[in-house]
Amino acid sequence: MHWWLISELLSYTNQEMLNISREFSPVTTEIQPRSNLIATVVNAYYDYLENSLCNAVNYGGIGGVIGIILFNNNSIYISSLIYCHEISHGFDDIGRRYDNNGNLKNWWSNNTLNDYKKRAWCLVEKFKKYAILNSIKTLSENIADSTGIRAVFKAFEKHSVEKYSSNNMRLIGLENINTRKLFFLSYAHSFCEAMPLNKMLNMLMTDVHSPAPFRMTGTLSNMKEFSDVFECSNKTIMNPQTKCGLWY
Repeated sequence: MHWWLISELLSYTNQEMLNISREFSPVTTEIQPRSNLIATVVNAYYDYLENSLCNAVNYGGIGGVIGIILFNNNSIYISSLIYCHEISHGFDDIGRRYDNNGNLKNWWSNNTLNDYKKRAWCLVEKFKKYAILNSIKTLSENIADSTGIRAVFKAFEKHSVEKYSSNNMRLIGLENINTRKLFFLSYAHSFCEAMPLNKMLNMLMTDVHSPAPFRMTGTLSNMKEFSDVFECSNKTIMNPQTKCGLWY
C-alpha cells in the first residue's frame, strides 16, 4: 500500500512537471529519460557533454512530496537556487572546457581565461584557509555555489518578494525581519544539519562538495550584499577584506 501511494504520487508529480515544462520551457519540448536517474532518486545535476540540466522528477523531496511544490508554477523562488547552482556548472573549472555542443575545446579568449583563473584561484585560497578542506577538489562545487547564490539574489532583488507579500505568510517571530535578511537566512538554513564526525571525515575524503558549514560560510562571506544587510564588521569572518567572485 505504501509503495503504491508513492508510485501514484510520483506519477502525479511527473505529469505536473510535463504540464509546466510545456508551458514554461522553450528550451525543449521533450522530457528525456535518464538511465542514471531512477524514480526514487533525489538528485539534480548538470551534464557537461549534453549541455543540459537534469533532475529527478521528485527532486526536492522524498517521494515527490516537496517535488510537487518544486514544479508548481505558483512557487516563484523555491527551485531557483537549485537550478542556478546546477547551470553554473557549465562555467565551473570543468564546464568551461566544453562548448555549447559538449565538445572538449578551449572556446574562451586568452584574456578571459587568464582572468577567470585568477578569480577561481581566489576561491581556492579562501577555502584552503578552512584547513581541513582540499580546496582544489571542491573548486567546481564552490564556484557553482558562489555563482548560483549571486544569480538568485540578483533575481530576488529585481523581482522583489515584496510584490508578492500578500501571498507569502511569515513564520511567527520573523514578521519584523526584512526580506533581504530572510533571503540569506533561508539560504543558510538549507545547510543546517547535524553531521557526525565519521560522516564529516568520509565526506572530506570522497566528496567534491565542501561540508555544509563551509559551503554556507565560504559563499556568504564573499557577498558584499550579505555583509551590508547584516552590518558585519570589517575584516571579520563574514566580511573579509578580500572577497572572491567570478562574475561581478
